[in-house]
Amino acid sequence: MMETAQLLSDFKQKFEDKYLILSDVPLGDGGYGAVFQAKDLYRNVIVAIKIHHNGVAPEGAVRGFAISSVINTPHVATTHTIEKYESYDQKNCRAVISQFVPGRSLKKIWAVTDEQDDATRKIVAEDYAFGLVPSLLEGLAFCHDRGYGHGDFHDGNIMVFAQDVMEQYHFHVVLIDFDNASIKGEIYCDNEPEKIAKDYRLLKRVLDNTLMDWEWFELVEILYHGYSETRLLKIAYTRVLDFLVHAKKHQLTQQGIKGFFVTLVNSPLGRGNIMPVVTAAKRIAEKRGKSLEFQYAWEDFHEEIRKAENWDADLEMTIIENSEVKRKVYSKIFD
Repeated sequence: MMETAQLLSDFKQKFEDKYLILSDVPLGDGGYGAVFQAKDLYRNVIVAIKIHHNGVAPEGAVRGFAISSVINTPHVATTHTIEKYESYDQKNCRAVISQFVPGRSLKKIWAVTDEQDDATRKIVAEDYAFGLVPSLLEGLAFCHDRGYGHGDFHDGNIMVFAQDVMEQYHFHVVLIDFDNASIKGEIYCDNEPEKIAKDYRLLKRVLDNTLMDWEWFELVEILYHGYSETRLLKIAYTRVLDFLVHAKKHQLTQQGIKGFFVTLVNSPLGRGNIMPVVTAAKRIAEKRGKSLEFQYAWEDFHEEIRKAENWDADLEMTIIENSEVKRKVYSKIFD
């Protein structure tokens, strides 16, 4: 394995008029290579430069470069270009120039959080639940909805930075390194649906380690196992957070709970995917001593749904009957 320092030195020599390496200490150093902060002198912006071990990217990396070049979301670090240079007898070295993400990895967040006492972990877990996880689900769902799996979804490839730190900490998540190769160069998934399914399985560990100290962690368990795709989980998680906020700020009333059920039916979840959210909301109501209000609201909601379904059925039958009448009349006119 060629020394990273030598590779970096050769890169700097080749591109001394184009990039200014701001520090020889890498921002991160992993199995694939090291990442350095630099200034793009042509565009006057800060970028991240990845120098791969041996100068070449691992198998599967080209796919990652393509995805991060074309997908348009603030939740994915954009690949700007690939630069070619030489080092010793290696004439095909490649350096990846990408968006600089001014944050820390989720891995570091876990490590620092683990060092805190129980009370502190519970406090920050609330911010993680309301600020970090929604941003994470938004980014992953965006990619999955467009047919792309991450392929290497873990805490080291999830970058996080804080916003609005004066009052309440909110977090923005950026996904990096869309690779589907291991350090050994083995391809784990042959197609995008497999990668997406694997992402969802790995998401369980990410959610567990991020929210294990949250007061309402059981709600995450209910929702994760209630769905099989990130898009639905994202919508459901957001709805449950809304219900939780309402429960904290206001007394849960029968009418208010019923109104929440109505919003679920009208949401992108649709009527067929609301039960995990309903189960989570029921758990919140139980802990708030509002089980009866929840039960009565659910019964009222069901009655309205039944009436609506009967109305839809009557309307459909009327349309069919009217169509037959029209057919007979128009056939006499135009035959």
